[in-house]
Amino acid sequence: MRKLHVLLILIFVSSCTPFVTTTPRPSPQPVRVAYTAVLRPWVEILNQCALEHPEIALITIETSNTDPKFMMADVTLQFGEPPRGIPGYAATLGQDELVIIAGPSVGLKDISTEQLKTFYTESDTLYQAWSYPEGNELRNIFDAVVLGDSPTSPFTLLAPNPEAMLEAITTNSLAIGYVPQSWLTAEVSKLSTEDDLHTALQLPILALTDAEPQEGIQPFLVCLQNTKP
Repeated sequence: MRKLHVLLILIFVSSCTPFVTTTPRPSPQPVRVAYTAVLRPWVEILNQCALEHPEIALITIETSNTDPKFMMADVTLQFGEPPRGIPGYAATLGQDELVIIAGPSVGLKDISTEQLKTFYTESDTLYQAWSYPEGNELRNIFDAVVLGDSPTSPFTLLAPNPEAMLEAITTNSLAIGYVPQSWLTAEVSKLSTEDDLHTALQLPILALTDAEPQEGIQPFLVCLQNTKP
């Protein structure tokens, strides 16, 4: 009887204890963000905003703007206006400026558009011009604004990205090149330009999506807009 009494108490206690059920948290939404080396300074901001929005799982992809993965991402970051004909939605995240930089022995503090064009189109000049490979977004912008229809001199040297450009200008005392303002360091000199050129080289940073962003992506982009590099 004693054993039976204990068993009845256990049954009574367990019948009075409610079952606790927990709803599993939804899995974070994967968000693939593609960018070129030009926009590498934005990676820290991408990670910061991802931490503030745990409903997304950020996947960053650094690639060239000609790689199919660039346009297949959920969000692509773009320096300057996108090529015409790209469908979808564009959100402005901020603004950057393409600045002209010079090596330590370049005896200039400012430069005119015509001077700059001469350095990049003529073969016999005092300074060594540096640019980027064809198809690079920075070169596309620079050539359109500064060179127009004039071809780049074959004596112009090429840097694959802004990091390499800074190294080239730093180690070549008579070199001239250009990088986004966000890449500027104390090791190179920034040359002042004419007002028209200065204005033309101020460009938006865009986030491109196939359609107007919804759910987790939309607040993530708002965070990017409110956080500057």
